[in-house]
Amino acid sequence: MSKLLKYSGLIGTVAFLILAIFILTQRSCEKKNSNFISNDKVISDSTSSSTELEFENWKLKINDTKVNKYRDIYQIPTDEYVKGNKGIYLAIDLKDSISQTIILFPSGEYSFRDNEWKVIKSLDNVKSTIWADIPKSIKYKIFIEGQADITGDKTFSRKFLHNYVFDKIDYYSTFKSFSKSEIQYDSTSTTRNLFEPLKNTDLPLLRAAYLKKKLLQLDVKTKPLILEGEVTDKIGADYRNGKIILFVDTSRIQK
Repeated sequence: MSKLLKYSGLIGTVAFLILAIFILTQRSCEKKNSNFISNDKVISDSTSSSTELEFENWKLKINDTKVNKYRDIYQIPTDEYVKGNKGIYLAIDLKDSISQTIILFPSGEYSFRDNEWKVIKSLDNVKSTIWADIPKSIKYKIFIEGQADITGDKTFSRKFLHNYVFDKIDYYSTFKSFSKSEIQYDSTSTTRNLFEPLKNTDLPLLRAAYLKKKLLQLDVKTKPLILEGEVTDKIGADYRNGKIILFVDTSRIQK
């Protein structure tokens, strides 16, 4: 009898331990599942940051960098980047579809030479996925803004490239205002004649002129307009950019 009680107690203890282990395992699994759901929600939130703009019968999703490998697109936080042109401004950075990085000009260059196919491929994608879908009822403009860094600002000197002799460039100059204003550019066309040797201060216009020529070769519906651009006081490849700016005139869109 004592042996039976002894074994019963032992069996009960083992059963209790098994039950305890089972309960702890279940709680651990629930905790893991809870964390997975939470993390999944965070991931979903982080990838759903795209903004969809709707203009009459045309919708455009911006900031979809994970979706389109040819360009980044984001809204410029002003409704009048160019004087007298009120609406929505969307900046487009061209991307190398292979490396998924922004296409930047080599130091001291205003073309891409052997890598021109990357620019053309990116511009063609922008044309087919954005401009081709804009209805005729929507008025828009294409601006191009070149940029350069301050490297070699006092020592840089070069000649025109054989296929790209941009010795006369029409552009919109930087807007001059004594009061604080969000307007960056005037809407009066200015012409600059460029002479050899070319200087670092010429690069923003030259880079914009290069991109304009490439756009015209793709037969875009509206003639691109060049903005003066700037030479930044910083150094680095990130400041050797050429930006496409899509302006949508919302004042003419019927609500």
